Amino acid sequence: NKNLKPENATEYNLGLTWHRKPFRGLSVEFTADAYYNNVSDKIVAVPTTYVWKMTNFGEVHIKGVDLTLVAGWRINSNYSLNINGAYTLQHAVDKTDKSKESYNNQIPYTPRHYSHLSALLNMPLFNIGYKMSFYGERYTMAQNTDEYRLSPYAEHSITLTKEMDISNIRVKLAASLNNIFNKQYEVIQYYPMPGRNWMVSATIDI
Repeated sequence: NKNLKPENATEYNLGLTWHRKPFRGLSVEFTADAYYNNVSDKIVAVPTTYVWKMTNFGEVHIKGVDLTLVAGWRINSNYSLNINGAYTLQHAVDKTDKSKESYNNQIPYTPRHYSHLSALLNMPLFNIGYKMSFYGERYTMAQNTDEYRLSPYAEHSITLTKEMDISNIRVKLAASLNNIFNKQYEVIQYYPMPGRNWMVSATIDI
C-alpha cells in the first residue's frame, strides 16, 4: 500500500521472570509483562474479498499483560513432558477522533483475550501432543457493534508423531485430529472454518 504510513510509538514495559527447579528433572519458568503503548498511525490488517489490506489508525492506545509458562519434566530415561502456555490481555482502542462512533472502541480483529496451551509427551514408541488456542470476541470493523462481532472460540487438537531412521534416512510420521470438539467458528467474518478434521503426513530427511 503506497499510502501506508510508518508507525510511531511510545512504549512503557515492566517485566518479571521467575525460574525454578522444584525437584530433580522438573524445570519451570514463568514470565509476566505489563505494557502501555501510545501508537500513532497504527498499522492494522483488515481482510478484504481476496487479501488482507493494511490500513492506518490515527492514534491507538494499547494496555496489556502477557503471561507465559514453560515447564519441562524429565520423568525418567524414557519419558519426558513439555508444557508451554501463554495468555494475553490486550486493550487496544482507537483514540483518533472523539466525534466518531469508533472512538474508544477495540481495533478490528484484535481480541482482548488470547491464550495458548500445548503439551508434548515424549515416549519410546511415539510422541503425543495436545494444543489449544482460545480467541476472545473480535470486531471486524472499527465500530464495536453486534453486527460486526465475531464470537470467541477455542480450538483443540491432538497429534501423534513417530521418528525413526531407515538406512540413514530420517523419517517422521504424524497423524493429527484437529478441532476435536467440532467447534463452528470464523476467523474472518462470513468464512467459516472447517469442523473436526484429520491429517496424516510423512517427512523424509535425506
